[in-house]
Amino acid sequence: MRKSVFKLGAAFCIGFVISVTLVAMTLPQIQQTLLVSYFMTLNLITMLFTWQDKSAAIKDTARISELRFYVLAFSGGWPGGYFIQQIRRHKTQKQPFRTIYWACSWLNIIVCLVLLTLYNPEWCVINEN
Repeated sequence: MRKSVFKLGAAFCIGFVISVTLVAMTLPQIQQTLLVSYFMTLNLITMLFTWQDKSAAIKDTARISELRFYVLAFSGGWPGGYFIQQIRRHKTQKQPFRTIYWACSWLNIIVCLVLLTLYNPEWCVINEN
């Protein structure tokens, strides 16, 4: 079960990264750079926080609040957080954390799609005839 869940989550994360890349390709150069830099930085921060929180859990020291992980996931750092959670086996079974984390991830995707549609409506045009 764990491997199939990991594969599904990994496919979902890779799909999101590919989507961001394809969207970035439709933007002017400066906006491409900003968008990719934003997501790369946010995912690295989320990965570091997740790694640090797992280390703190092992050492039984001060932990990072779950609210911070939710904010990072909603802001777009959920793919990096997901991978580190799976690699370090951190918060992979804890409920309601998992449900709220994925809800924040889905909200991030929805907000990205809405913003993309508002600011770049050409991307979703299927047929102009």
